[in-house]
Amino acid sequence: MDECMIRNYIRAEEVFVAGKGAMLMDESGREYLDAFAGIAVNALGHGHPALTAAISDQAGKVLHLSNLYRHAYTEELAVRLAKLTGMAAMFFTNSGTESVELALKLAIKRQRDLGHGERDSFVALENSFHGRSCAALSTTATAAYRQPFSPLLAKTEFVAAEDAAALRLALSKKPAALILEPIQGEGGLQVLSAAYLQLARELCDATGTLLIHDEIQSGCGRTGTFLCADQAGVKPDIVSLAKPLAGGLPMGAMLVQRELVDCI
Repeated sequence: MDECMIRNYIRAEEVFVAGKGAMLMDESGREYLDAFAGIAVNALGHGHPALTAAISDQAGKVLHLSNLYRHAYTEELAVRLAKLTGMAAMFFTNSGTESVELALKLAIKRQRDLGHGERDSFVALENSFHGRSCAALSTTATAAYRQPFSPLLAKTEFVAAEDAAALRLALSKKPAALILEPIQGEGGLQVLSAAYLQLARELCDATGTLLIHDEIQSGCGRTGTFLCADQAGVKPDIVSLAKPLAGGLPMGAMLVQRELVDCI
């Protein structure tokens, strides 16, 4: 099994062939409760009739157009997400990693547009996870993920979550952006306090640092509001979404505030 696969993941022996709601079925017919949900992707479960119908309908029309042509659903979704999030505009990607990668690129570009080309570093939190591409990996705290590929693309300082003094000091060094997860996923489901999220917003405003929220796991209504940070009354400059956004299809989005719409 998997003799032609690169074995970077240790995978379970079961081969799943079908699913319904929260249940999965392997090739022997045995059923399992899917508590993993595709690493927080399958927000609608398996075989959801509305999602299945929408995918089937579109597959019979056109699967891919590229970014060179308009598509009604793209614009419809962008408008809907703008209303749900209070952000101004967005760029759709294929994954959460891509949406983080683009957010980091945008932060550097924005600083250069403002005449601050020296602001090319980032601040991230300990226990963070933002993806495995080179820039996203640069802001991911787990050393075992980063070290085999060092030096990476972005200079990042990691600070402990909820440590106000450490955050204040790090942002005083004028990085391009601060990136954080309102609820750390791989970091152990650590919920950042409303006070800390509000302080991060205040310090970013005071130092001219862009604030990036990675809501790939916490967003799309998973915590009761569409964006988790809405509960703290905080809006970032940039927010990354993915995972439950398309219920299993490869899709992410980077959303921005009005002043960043024309940056790229």
